[in-house]
Amino acid sequence: MPTHNFSKSLSRSSRDKKKDKKEKQKESPPKDSIPGPSPEAVALLEGKTVGVIQSFAPTKKYGFIKIADWTRNLYFKSEDLHESVGDLFSLENKKVKFHIQKWYSGNVEVCQAKNIEVLPVPVGGTGQPSGVPTVPAVPAVPAPAAKAAPSVGGTSSAAVLAALKAARAEGSTSAAVLAAYMAAKSEAKGEGEPSGSASAPEAVSVPSQGSAAASLARKARSEGFTSPEALAAFMAKSEGKTSAAADVLSASASAAEASKSAEGSKRKMMEEEDVQVVSETAPSAFSGFLLPASGRPFPATVEGFCSFMVERERIRLRRARGDPWPWTSDVILKHLRVRNVKRQHDRSSVFMRRLVNAHPIRLDVVQQTMEEYLWNLCLWRRFGTLQFMDKLGYVPIAVAEKEMPDLVKVAMDLWRSGLHACTDAYGPAVRCHALELAAWHPNKDDLAKTWAIDAPSVRAKRRRTAVTEDGLQRVKKAYEQLWNEKIGLELLTKCRAVVNALFTGTDQQGQLKNLGALLASVPKQGGSDGVYAAELLQDFFSLAGMQTFQRGNQLELDAPTKRCLRQMLPNVKEPPVQLMVSVLNQSKELWPSSIEEQPSVQLLITDVRGMVAEFDRYLRAVEGRPTRMPFRPML
Repeated sequence: MPTHNFSKSLSRSSRDKKKDKKEKQKESPPKDSIPGPSPEAVALLEGKTVGVIQSFAPTKKYGFIKIADWTRNLYFKSEDLHESVGDLFSLENKKVKFHIQKWYSGNVEVCQAKNIEVLPVPVGGTGQPSGVPTVPAVPAVPAPAAKAAPSVGGTSSAAVLAALKAARAEGSTSAAVLAAYMAAKSEAKGEGEPSGSASAPEAVSVPSQGSAAASLARKARSEGFTSPEALAAFMAKSEGKTSAAADVLSASASAAEASKSAEGSKRKMMEEEDVQVVSETAPSAFSGFLLPASGRPFPATVEGFCSFMVERERIRLRRARGDPWPWTSDVILKHLRVRNVKRQHDRSSVFMRRLVNAHPIRLDVVQQTMEEYLWNLCLWRRFGTLQFMDKLGYVPIAVAEKEMPDLVKVAMDLWRSGLHACTDAYGPAVRCHALELAAWHPNKDDLAKTWAIDAPSVRAKRRRTAVTEDGLQRVKKAYEQLWNEKIGLELLTKCRAVVNALFTGTDQQGQLKNLGALLASVPKQGGSDGVYAAELLQDFFSLAGMQTFQRGNQLELDAPTKRCLRQMLPNVKEPPVQLMVSVLNQSKELWPSSIEEQPSVQLLITDVRGMVAEFDRYLRAVEGRPTRMPFRPML
């Protein structure tokens, strides 16, 4: 029987494939060669094409242009932008004209935009350019009234303001373009012109990125100058003419004072500015957060921290007053979940106070009532959400002694109904919160993000449809690590020991720290730093109407708080507790007497400690690393 040589046949087939591939490569044009003169190619290459910049990433230095009748966007690099293009952070949705370069990479045709220029928008027109117009220079600035004024870099302060306003009217709203525009005017004006002259050059183009004006523009942007008046003062200061800067600032102050209107128009103006800031922002790595590209958030200083606390208190008062969202102009605080300055103002604290007030203190069994208060507080904070507290209710100790409450069953019922039992505000429940989400949305990140913006009732209804038996088992296993009968008995014993120590007066020296250590010794009850247990005691003292025993030298500080203290006071070489006391003293000096026309609350060291941890979360969110889900109000 004849045999067939499969290996020889296979090798011959492989050789044939290589030969066919070489022949095709010979037939195709070489790399970087322009295709033949087809009518479409000639039309594209002889003239410039008009399109709209769809997206551009300044940090990655590339973007895409949308062209009419093209199914795909055209790729371009930042090095292909014309030198007249000023601010790289405001290129999106700008109309541009460019050359299209084509070449072949193997058998694949590659297109890229070259020599990109931004087209001006006609005043009073539709914004759609006709044909391929040339890019004109920046229009001449009309000369103001002939009046001697201090010089700002060779141009009078009145001319500076007029030029800046003209640049803003032309659409140059970013700090970099405005600063470069003024620097170019100053260079074209020359130092030899009389300082009292109010004339302006007829046409000045925005300088390139490599010029001195561009470096000045970048510096102005880093300094945070975005308004025309602040930029004019910055230009004067950079030239070493402080008197001119003062004159410009005084002129801008008087102009701003004259332009003030009613409260309604003022709020409308603030809303428009908020929209402008959002449009100039860059998305972070976390959906829902927009980080300012030109504005400046609260700095990592004690003054910035105090301003952060004042703004958070303003948000609380405006929300309680019934003002519409957003209650702040800060881009981060609009969407970041931050606790209140006073812990008793938080929603969970208010809800727990209602539950406790329904069971007033009995004079014959005061100590037993206090034990029940602390016991229930630990139960509620174990999982943490308002829905869990509401469903569990108040659990008397007499009932718990006979049979421990089944918190796992309560949490499972909530999860089946599409509601969270565990909070995302603090540990150890925060890990179970993440697992609850994962069990609802296994391998469905897009679905989870879409459902996150729904109303609570709609979101819960959708989650009920996503409940599976596998998800139930995963969630139940996590809940059982948070709570079981052994943990319940140990927690009840510790609560009684804490209240007994308070009533008998034992160990008065450093009392609160030792009491916190008692609660922290319960499994899954605060970890090594003891901050969670210390805050439980603070809640207990507040709910029971007892005096706080905590002093500065007994303060419990976690790692984020210590990190934020070192960031605010980098040059102070003291222990973290002493840094906290220093921050408290400085905050009291900066703390206003009234906020939103209401007397401000009194700052305690426990309030400052909690807000320092929140400020650390704020700074992490500014860097694009938030630790909680974004806040989305139901409007």
